[in-house]
Amino acid sequence: TDLSSSHESYVTNTIKTLLLLSFISQFGLSLFEGTFVLHAQNVMSITPLQLGYVFMVCGFVMAAAQGTVVASFIEQFGAPKVLPFGFVFLGVGLMMLMLGRSIGVVLVIVGILAMGMAIITPSLAVIVSSITEGQLGKSLGLLTGTTSFGQTLGPLLGSLLFVVNIHLPYLLSATVILAAAAYIFMQSSVAQD
Repeated sequence: TDLSSSHESYVTNTIKTLLLLSFISQFGLSLFEGTFVLHAQNVMSITPLQLGYVFMVCGFVMAAAQGTVVASFIEQFGAPKVLPFGFVFLGVGLMMLMLGRSIGVVLVIVGILAMGMAIITPSLAVIVSSITEGQLGKSLGLLTGTTSFGQTLGPLLGSLLFVVNIHLPYLLSATVILAAAAYIFMQSSVAQD
């Protein structure tokens, strides 16, 4: 029973970590979605049509990449090895948003952060489903709930930070997301040893 208890503890702690990672990533994405219009109006001349392009690129990259490149990488290398790269893309994209001053540059930056989310979302789902024997519905439900919580708090806290400084939402969220990437890389190197 010690082995069973140890395994249950490992699964519980791993699920908690995955839920936190899900929250962090969705928080970052929704923070971007909730503050980008205000940010863009302050740093560049952007039209409603161009704003539409920004969100179209974001959605298109996430959808297209998940079913093609990301699925292939997850199958070839495994979700745990692919996951940290999603956090790197998302964090770097959010950090770079502070530098974008033209629509072309912003579209590339949004493509980068969208690629991050395209990697993170299915990777987390694959990892959760692989470690939750017999409790898949419960675990995926918790993952979805955590995602919704991140999507709720992102715009709220992002707008509060925006009032302090227009770059602060991106700077702080990118820092946390890149720290998460570093944590995942360190955990995967410890697991390999």
